Parts: sequence; structure tokens; C-alpha cells
Amino acid sequence: MKRVRDSKFELLRIVSMIFIVISHYSLWGGWKETYRYKYLIYQPLGQIGVCVFVFISGYFLSSRFLSAKDGWQRAKKLWIKTLIYSWLIFVIVISITGLKNLSITKILTAIFPVVFGEYWFITEFVVLMLFVPLLNRMLTVIK
Repeated sequence: MKRVRDSKFELLRIVSMIFIVISHYSLWGGWKETYRYKYLIYQPLGQIGVCVFVFISGYFLSSRFLSAKDGWQRAKKLWIKTLIYSWLIFVIVISITGLKNLSITKILTAIFPVVFGEYWFITEFVVLMLFVPLLNRMLTVIK
């Protein structure tokens, strides 16, 4: 049976993505120095967007039973996808720029991004996936 997506949640996800992109642009787009007030206004939008994503994930993950095996499988899938994309980007960057200015730490971080927290949200989400079965079990005991 195919699940029907609720457009309200999809709209909320899109708005959250826009908030995160605006926040990243205000942080990395040079606004910090030039447009200090815009930076101060737009930077917190990223935190709001991340919180909304986590709330949406928590809502959907708490509404169904996940075994420890399911949590592990989901975490492993996300971890592998992240590794593949990270390695692909690393190879492209190396092929364009060469090995200039690369330390062992930068190489290890590029090879194992989840372990070293390079993509902090992915690292936190993997941990969440591992703990969701335990959290769901605790919620059912409390009820």
C-alpha cells in the first residue's frame, strides 16, 4: 500500500529548506561583515529550519514501530549515501585542485565525514536513527 504524502508537511519542509539556505547564504555569502543587520536577522532562520526538520522526523518516526534492526538499517543507509557523496565530491575536488594544502586531518574528515562530524546534521540524524527504537519503546511504556 502506497502512503499518501500530506502536502502541509511537504510545504513545511520546503519552507524549512529555504530558511536553511538563507541562513547558509547569510553565513557564507559575506553578509557577516557587509550587512551585519541582515546577518543577525537571517542567521537564526537556519536554526528554526533544522528544528522543524527534526520535529517532522520525530512526528513520523514516533507514529510507527521501528525495531532496533530497522533503526540500524536506516542509519546504515544514510551513512552509506553520505560516504558515497562525500567521496565523490572529494575525488572531484582532488582532480581539480590536486593535493595542495591537504593535511591528514582534512583527508580523514573527507573520507569519514559522519565519524568526524563534518556534516553535523547527518551525524546527529544517524544517532537519532539508532536511538529511535529505544525512544519509541520508552514512549509506549510511559503510555
